[in-house]
Amino acid sequence: MKKSILIPFLCFLFFAFQTRAAINYKAIVNQIEITSPLQDSVKTVTLKVTGMTCAGCSIALQKEIKNTAGVIENDVQYPGDIAIIKYDSAKTTIDKLVKVIENKGYTAVLIKDKA
Repeated sequence: MKKSILIPFLCFLFFAFQTRAAINYKAIVNQIEITSPLQDSVKTVTLKVTGMTCAGCSIALQKEIKNTAGVIENDVQYPGDIAIIKYDSAKTTIDKLVKVIENKGYTAVLIKDKA
């Protein structure tokens, strides 16, 4: 008789603990996301890139930009000849991003900078 009461009680405790742990974890993650200083330094810049002649050029340039410190994500479009780069302004600058593009043999001009 004691075993029949003890097993459901232990199952209840186990599931109650799991639910409580999941709720606390979500609260901690939300707090970290809200107070993250990275959000303040993330910026997006759009650059006009000239000199690309094919989609292979845009893929190679996109890989080069991706390997740059501080770049979060980027999209180099051919045709269209633009590079949209999301970056951490604490780790890199627009001038450094332009130099990366120029080192690959293309030219880049700032179209717009969005904080």
